[in-house]
Amino acid sequence: MAIGAVPEGRTRSKFLVLGLADSTVRNLSLEPESQLQCIAIQALPALPESVCFLVLGGDDESAGGAPSQGLFSSSQERLYLLVGLENGVLLRSLVDNITGQITDSRQQLLGARAVKLTLIKQKNAQAVVALSNKSHLCYSHL
Repeated sequence: MAIGAVPEGRTRSKFLVLGLADSTVRNLSLEPESQLQCIAIQALPALPESVCFLVLGGDDESAGGAPSQGLFSSSQERLYLLVGLENGVLLRSLVDNITGQITDSRQQLLGARAVKLTLIKQKNAQAVVALSNKSHLCYSHL
């Protein structure tokens, strides 16, 4: 389970993500008018071990799509969902800041063991360390 970042000017996060034993992740709304309604479901190739949200800024051409507007402090910031799977795969998906839809999934094999995710600060910015047989650091270099 992971709760998304609190956007600037708001008092609560918009999203909650759950990694479930049926090999899916579900993005739920935390908005008062649609509390805990399922916004998006993503099927996974294996069971999820850990999940987290990560806000990255700047133009990330590898993420694709248009930048979000007006939710975070910069219109260039994007919200990513990272899922560590039991089979050693790290899955990174783009989450729409407005609708919560999950798109543009990318996979990276980190080893044969389950991937554990940890949020950290790297140069005063959010980052995620993914640990398996190999380690991986997800961060914005801008």
